[in-house]
Amino acid sequence: MATKPHTPAHAPSAGEPLDKGTLVAAFATHAGLHLDPGERERLEEYVDTVWEMAARLRHVETPGLEGLRARMPLRAAYANREGLRAAPAAAPARPRPDVRPVPATLLDGGLTGLAQAISHGDVTPSDVTHTVLERILRYDGAVRSYITVDREGALAAALALDAEVGDGGPRSVLHGIPIGTKDNIPIAGMPCTYNSPLMRDWVPKRDAEAIRRLRAAGAVMVGKHNLNEFGWSLPTEDDLAPPPRNPWFPAERSVGSSSGGGAAVAAGLALAAIGTDGGGSIRLPAGQHGLFGVKPGHDDVPRQGVGDGSVSEVCVLTRTAPDAAAVLAAMLIDVDAEGAAERLRREPAERADGVLTPLGALRLGVPEGYLADVGMEGDVASALASVRRACEEIGVELVGVPKAALDILHDAVRANFVIIAAEHFFDHEGPGGDRSRYGESAGFYNLPGSCLSAADYLHALRVGAVAKDAIDAVLGGVDMLLTPTSPVTRTSTARNPKTHRKGGNAAY
Repeated sequence: MATKPHTPAHAPSAGEPLDKGTLVAAFATHAGLHLDPGERERLEEYVDTVWEMAARLRHVETPGLEGLRARMPLRAAYANREGLRAAPAAAPARPRPDVRPVPATLLDGGLTGLAQAISHGDVTPSDVTHTVLERILRYDGAVRSYITVDREGALAAALALDAEVGDGGPRSVLHGIPIGTKDNIPIAGMPCTYNSPLMRDWVPKRDAEAIRRLRAAGAVMVGKHNLNEFGWSLPTEDDLAPPPRNPWFPAERSVGSSSGGGAAVAAGLALAAIGTDGGGSIRLPAGQHGLFGVKPGHDDVPRQGVGDGSVSEVCVLTRTAPDAAAVLAAMLIDVDAEGAAERLRREPAERADGVLTPLGALRLGVPEGYLADVGMEGDVASALASVRRACEEIGVELVGVPKAALDILHDAVRANFVIIAAEHFFDHEGPGGDRSRYGESAGFYNLPGSCLSAADYLHALRVGAVAKDAIDAVLGGVDMLLTPTSPVTRTSTARNPKTHRKGGNAAY
């Protein structure tokens, strides 16, 4: 059988499309296939049919789909240009004339004390919200933690919550508490930019479900926090909103795609931050800013409306563990279910109280071999050793975890990258053709997914499932693992997480 030549006489120049034979050969090599000339020719002839089918599927509408990728609003928002519009003008909202500044000792002391002060009438939601907004106005020019501040909306919400305290009592311990939200989580009427020129004018018409639940608990949504563009890029000073600074070390950038939330909570510019985490985006800013970050179990907090991938969850950042427990508890309650109002009054407070259990009853797993393989800076290793000594002094049982039990985590990090790359390419496939509307880093990081096959994606999902089983097995014998959040102490010395090949979330 005659065959077509498959090796081009010259390397394609910039902008010159590859011929189909070269593409098929490249895909076959990537898939590990060894095709004889006849098979390759047949595949070249057949691939047009396959590509035609796939191209048709891109244009099939899937309304109401609640599957793996239905949550991502980018494709629908970009396709429906009416959804991309300037924010509507709001009627000016001013604080009550008797608004009082809240003392820093109370405002920064945690949600429980502040909730008690609101419940007893010592301060009002308007007092608290106005004080936080004034802090943002004064300090966020240096911290750069917010992309959007909804001063008018926050003051109006707080004013309505003032009246409820006297009428029926607070809805929950979050009643009147100012909370900021990562700018990839939609809030009705507030721009949701993803820190990208592509989405700078998108104003969602509906709250994400997690936000709806927080509003039902009485939280005041004050604004949208800074992030890496689409949560998937390396920040630069040329971003739509330049990267936030660490309030503890202003010369350093905050790290992680939920960096704005970490900077805001650390600086006292929000009592809590809602973010997302697919590979360390909550855990890293928690570690860097001395905060408590919680990534809940898969789909424990609903992700409807949230523009992030299947490995990501809606998470919380706070200053204290009880505060994190209270905010998380509010997001776990289905506000449409019977008895939701009573659960909101009771459960967040109970979760906050219950988190303060005696540490001496815990069994902590210490994966020494795994941590040695990842490697740590001297200061990090010293801090970890200090924590170990403190745990031993109060009676915590430390249990060694064999290195082999966690070896799969190195491949799990690779699987995480493949899954995110494939899903981001899908999310940005339509608008992504015009990369000039992205920042340089985000425009590039949307491309690797185009080089992955369906088999690559499914293999990555399978490795993720195996890694989950391995962690479940380890946690069957201990309550938690004792590890540092990051092996380095400074953003400027951190390795590039997109290219780090050794693996392990401790090294992200």
